[in-house]
Amino acid sequence: MILQFSVDGLEMADAPLRIRQALPYKIRDLSRRTRKESEIYSDSAEYDFEYSDEDCLENELAELYAYSETSDLQGCQSSFEHFESSLDSSENWYSLSDVGKKRLICELLEFFEQKDVVHHSLGTQCILYILQGKYNECNTLAECLNGSTDNAFLVYECGFLPILLKQIHFQLQEYRTENRQSDHVEESFAMRMLLNTLYTMMCLIKSAECDSVQKQRSAFFKELSEPMHGYPNLGLFMLEMIYSFEKGLSILPIKKITLIFWKYLLSTLGNMEDIAQKKIKIREENGLGAWVEPKDLPSSQWQVLQPQFPDRIPMSEMMEDESEKSNLLCPSEDGEHSRRLPWKPKARQADVELYLRTCRQKFLGYQLEGDSTTMVGLPDSIQEGVKILQQHLYVSHGDLAMR
Repeated sequence: MILQFSVDGLEMADAPLRIRQALPYKIRDLSRRTRKESEIYSDSAEYDFEYSDEDCLENELAELYAYSETSDLQGCQSSFEHFESSLDSSENWYSLSDVGKKRLICELLEFFEQKDVVHHSLGTQCILYILQGKYNECNTLAECLNGSTDNAFLVYECGFLPILLKQIHFQLQEYRTENRQSDHVEESFAMRMLLNTLYTMMCLIKSAECDSVQKQRSAFFKELSEPMHGYPNLGLFMLEMIYSFEKGLSILPIKKITLIFWKYLLSTLGNMEDIAQKKIKIREENGLGAWVEPKDLPSSQWQVLQPQFPDRIPMSEMMEDESEKSNLLCPSEDGEHSRRLPWKPKARQADVELYLRTCRQKFLGYQLEGDSTTMVGLPDSIQEGVKILQQHLYVSHGDLAMR
């Protein structure tokens, strides 16, 4: 697969072969993001969404990187080539046996036993390049992705995961100690390399469907769900990093952290279809009625939001029977039809209390802990907002079980 397009006036088809082979990881296909100006601003433009938990493996890996990180990936390749030059063997990676590959990986893991952070960074970049499939030795994208998946299992079998999680935790503690708040991309290089490595491992191992690796695959995600460095599991560790970012530690690459958290949820809880099946099973076990899913969303969300003008609706459609109208026309309280989604929003009791606390502090400067009814002194608009929230209160089965 060879992608040919221009970036800042440079024709990528003229780039070296090994760089063009790396494009699926370095630069997302600009053609899928480009829209003609006439399509963007046209009154008849439609925006179609495909509702899914994740994209194909190639796009999931490419989503991790920003355009400014191209030099980082080239640096990973240079670091591994420097490491290879220090070895006696002249064989390329894919000509080695699994034993030979593991031997090289174990040599890289020894870098993390040294106190010098430079060796830590070098080891991380080399392993990340291995996880990227060592693309300079691949001829096709499929070959590169298959090699990446095989390498991910080899790296995991060598015991790299605990070392990687320890390095991420150590880097987070260092940022907190120094209270780094820089947004400059170079300042977060070490953390970005570590998170890139973890995310790539998770994507590759999750995508493996061969029966021969299912045992290692389950063991990998089970290990991520175990306690680590004072946190119950990886998910809560990622939430702690998100909380640190919100508290001012802006040096953390929040997009990468969020992607890892999402992958962790999909890998441990399952996708939307799995969760729906679990919901049905649990409701049946507890004697609850069958779960009725909301009506399907339209094929185009733009159809919901876009106003309908007479000159764009044929008269024959306007005169159709009410029963043949779109299911998006839902009856309101007065019997008329309005264009809205066919389900109601939900609000928790905690949302009402938080809204009241914020408004009381803003307008009155005091708090009434545990009181969600007193609204004396608040503006009429705020009181109306509280009433609307209370009309849509929702109590989950988990809250009912705790009472």
